Amino acid sequence: MLQPYLLVAGGVLMDVLANPAHTPNPGHPTVAGDIHLAVGGVGANLALNLQALGAPVTLLTALNPSPMSQWLSRYLHQAGVRLHLETHRHLADPLFCGFFEHGLL
Repeated sequence: MLQPYLLVAGGVLMDVLANPAHTPNPGHPTVAGDIHLAVGGVGANLALNLQALGAPVTLLTALNPSPMSQWLSRYLHQAGVRLHLETHRHLADPLFCGFFEHGLL
C-alpha cells in the first residue's frame, strides 16, 4: 500500500550570504567579513521544514547536472526529503548571492 506524503513543487538554490567587514563605499572594493552557505529556495525550504516536523515529503524540482546541483540533491536526500528531479543542461547554476548591509539583506 502506498504511504501518503506531501508534494512540494519549487526551486532549490545554494544561498551564498556575505556580510561585509565594513560599510561599502561606492568605487571602493568591499571585503566580505563572513560568508555563509545554506540550502535555500522556496521548494527546498518548505520540504526541509515539513520533513523536520515529521511529515513525509517529496520535492518536485528541476536542476542542471552541475556539481553544485548534485551536492544540493544529496543534502536534501540525506535530510530525508524524497526528490522527483528533472535534470536539464540548459538551466543556470542554482545560486543566490546576498549581501548584508547594517544587518539587512
